[in-house]
Amino acid sequence: MEDLYWHPYMNLFRVNADGTLDTSFAGTGNLKLAMRRLGAGNDSLRYSPSAVTTTPDGKIAVLFSYQPTHYSDPFSYALVRLQLDGTPDPTLGGNGIVFFGQNEYSKLAVQQDGKLIVTGTRDKEAVVARLNVDGSFDTSFGSNGQMHFDAPQLEYGTSGSYTRIADIAVQPDGKVLVAGHLSSATSLYSYDALVARVTVNGRLDASFGENGIVATDIAGGTDEARSIALQKDGRIVVSGSATVQEPGDAGARVRKTVVLRYRRNGSLDMSWNCSGYALYDAGTHADSAIDRSGRILLGGYTSSAPWDLLTVRLRGTRVAHATEITESAESEGDAPNVDVAPTAEAAQGGCATSGMPSNAKDALVPLLLAAGAIIGHRRRRRGMSPC
Repeated sequence: MEDLYWHPYMNLFRVNADGTLDTSFAGTGNLKLAMRRLGAGNDSLRYSPSAVTTTPDGKIAVLFSYQPTHYSDPFSYALVRLQLDGTPDPTLGGNGIVFFGQNEYSKLAVQQDGKLIVTGTRDKEAVVARLNVDGSFDTSFGSNGQMHFDAPQLEYGTSGSYTRIADIAVQPDGKVLVAGHLSSATSLYSYDALVARVTVNGRLDASFGENGIVATDIAGGTDEARSIALQKDGRIVVSGSATVQEPGDAGARVRKTVVLRYRRNGSLDMSWNCSGYALYDAGTHADSAIDRSGRILLGGYTSSAPWDLLTVRLRGTRVAHATEITESAESEGDAPNVDVAPTAEAAQGGCATSGMPSNAKDALVPLLLAAGAIIGHRRRRRGMSPC
C-alpha cells in the first residue's frame, strides 16, 4: 500500500458492504485528492488527513494538514467536503475547501443540521469551533465561532500547563463532548485523561464535571483519552491508555489500554467494573465505537512488529472477540503479540456489567475502512473466550 503521507495527494477510498471498491465514487472507488484538483493553487508536498465523516445528506468531509511549499514549512490546516461522486462540493467555501492557516484543527464531527464541529490545540489550549454549512464560522458559538479552554487544575502555575484534544462527539441535544489529556494536577511530566462538555452556544457546560471539565487520574501516571463514544442511554465511553505499576515492590510501570465509562453528569459510572474503568493488555489503542447492540469496540495495533491492526469487542468489561488484520500471508498463524486478556482490574467478580447482547456484528472494520487503513489487507479472526 502506498505511503499516504509522502505523496502530493490524499488517498480516499469508498467500499461497498462486501469490501469491494465502490466505482460510483471517483470512477474507481479511490480518489487521489490534491490542491490542484480543488482549484486552490499548487499541490503541497505532504498531506496528512486526520479525520473523515459524513454529513446528514451523505457528503464526505475530510479534515487534513499540509505543508504548502517545502518539507520544512510549518503545517497548515484545511477542510474539504465532497459530493457523493467524489467531486468537490461548491457550497463549502465556494470550491469545496476551507483554509484555517496554521490554526490547528485535527478532529471533526457533524451536527444533525449539517454544521461542522472542529477541534484542535493552540498555544497549549484546547480549541473547539463550529462552522456553518457553507464553511464560515458560526458566530452564535463562543467568540466569533470558537471557544478555548486550558488546564485549570494545575497547582504549580500555568506556565507548564497543556491541554490536547484527541476526539470529539456530538450529543443528540447538540452539546459537544471532547476527550484528550491535560497536565496533571501533581506533576509537570504526566497527564490526566480529559473529558469536557461544551454547550450549544460555545461555553463550558457547568452541569458537567467541575465547571464543564473532568480530569481522571488512573494510577498516578500518564493517562490519555484517545477516543469518545456515546451509548444509547447517554452514558459516555472513553478509551485510551494508562500507565500503571505491575504488581510487586519492584513492579515496572507499563502502558495498558483503558476504557472508562461516565454518567451524563461527568461522574464515573461506578456500576461498571466497580471503578468506572477497566484496564486491558490489548496492544496500542487508537479508536473506539459502539455497535448497534451497545457493545464497545476498540481498534488499534499490536504492541510490537509487524504492528498488525487489531480490533477488540467487549461484552460488558470482558473481551468477547478479537480480530487481527494482517498485511500479508506470511503473518498468518498464531500471533503471540496479540494479548487481549483483561487484567485483574477488569475481572473483579460481582461488579462487571455483562448484560449486553451477544449477537451484534463487529462494526469496527467499516470504521477502519473509512480511514483507508485496511484496503488490500487480509483479515484473520481469533475467537477469545471471556475471562
